[in-house]
Amino acid sequence: QIGSDMALGEVVLGKGKLLESADIGILASLGFQSVAVVSKPLAAFMSTGDEVVDVGTGREASRKGRHQIYDANRPVLLSCAQPYCSEVMDLGITGDDQARL
Repeated sequence: QIGSDMALGEVVLGKGKLLESADIGILASLGFQSVAVVSKPLAAFMSTGDEVVDVGTGREASRKGRHQIYDANRPVLLSCAQPYCSEVMDLGITGDDQARL
């Protein structure tokens, strides 16, 4: 039909679509003031292991000893989750003590 961007019954934004600024504009152009959405999840990350130390912690200065590795996984996961989660919590590092977990 003349003057229409979309056909009647056409899916404009599919289920599960992460809404961006342009999507809000599309919805407004179609007369939608509000739509049903699902909130972003909460995520929390913790690294475990007596051998794991924070990036920036000198291996020699750490109380864990000389057989250590820098925690590379937690910073990557925190960064990857940020755009998709309402809140991302960094729970730090804990050793191999099951009682502390």
